[in-house]
Amino acid sequence: MKKTYLVLVVVIILGMLFFLFYMNQKNSISKNIKTGERIIDSDFIIYKPDLEKSSIKMYWKSDDGNAYKDIKNFISKSSEKKLLFVTNGGIYTENYTPEGLYIENYKLISELNLRNESGNFYMKPNGVFYIEDGKPKISDSEEFQYNKNISYAVQSGPLLIKDGEINKEFSDSSKSFKIRSAVGLDNHNKVFFYMSRKEMSFYEFSKYAKDNLKCRELLFLDGTISKMYFSEDNNIPKQKYPFVTIISIEEKI
Repeated sequence: MKKTYLVLVVVIILGMLFFLFYMNQKNSISKNIKTGERIIDSDFIIYKPDLEKSSIKMYWKSDDGNAYKDIKNFISKSSEKKLLFVTNGGIYTENYTPEGLYIENYKLISELNLRNESGNFYMKPNGVFYIEDGKPKISDSEEFQYNKNISYAVQSGPLLIKDGEINKEFSDSSKSFKIRSAVGLDNHNKVFFYMSRKEMSFYEFSKYAKDNLKCRELLFLDGTISKMYFSEDNNIPKQKYPFVTIISIEEKI
């Protein structure tokens, strides 16, 4: 009996040590992700573009006036672009138009939306991801100030993390589990794109970014429709749902 008990204790201790080692290694890798690198594990995809060598751009419609709708179509019509990465932009309307502010190549296409309605987009605070003077920024929509130096912008919601604090509307006991994707800024103002590979709550998704990615600002982009494409893999993900706005990372020419 004593031997059985001792074996059981040893197995439990070894199991706990293995778990702690696994979590430490996983968190250490995430915390130390460098610009130009990505991490893909069982739970998350994290990509931090190198903006010294690449640029962030946004698209909705091609030159023929029709929306790209999916990554495959976007790539086929973008042979002149040196694409490194493609993902979905923000939440859209039932009419497949941007839900709120959208700026493309300095052109204001859709106005800021500060209405009070239901749904993720309208959960407060709502936010804007934008490029100003070549620098990525994230702002509370209520605090956003438009100017002519903004080349690209997309509004979405909710803001998951603001000023380093998780949205107070989220609860660790939430039972709403879905795929999540977001764009964030770490405490060095480095932008990263972030997507879960399994369904989870807003709180779990946000807490991981805060604890392990040194996240200062995090804006929810979308849920079930979310996909990421990396050109080095040459593997275009299949889409069940269309995109409206598209965010790309392109090699500087």
